[in-house]
Amino acid sequence: MLGLFDRLSAESELSGALRLQTGPLEPGSLGAVVDTVAVALSSGAACTAAARVLVAWLRTRTSDVTVRITGRDGVVGEVRSRNVRALGPEAVESYVNSLATTINAQAKD
Repeated sequence: MLGLFDRLSAESELSGALRLQTGPLEPGSLGAVVDTVAVALSSGAACTAAARVLVAWLRTRTSDVTVRITGRDGVVGEVRSRNVRALGPEAVESYVNSLATTINAQAKD
């Protein structure tokens, strides 16, 4: 999660819109684990930037990673690294645009 957070933080469109969240503290653990990157999206440009970074980050994962995208009204969808890893450049661009449109629609609701 920290790698994704770092990549998202590098995007000027997402400046000030990010925060890390931890899961519940388990008994006997040394501390809570960061399990969520919260992103407050307010524009189409921010949605596109977030989608672009998310897909690029997932394409670098060597294991199967699933990212759940949740809007105000619940889950918008899931993106899996195994579904985007083998995409060619045109397919990646199409996927990013589709994901950005979905995220943007949820952000406006």
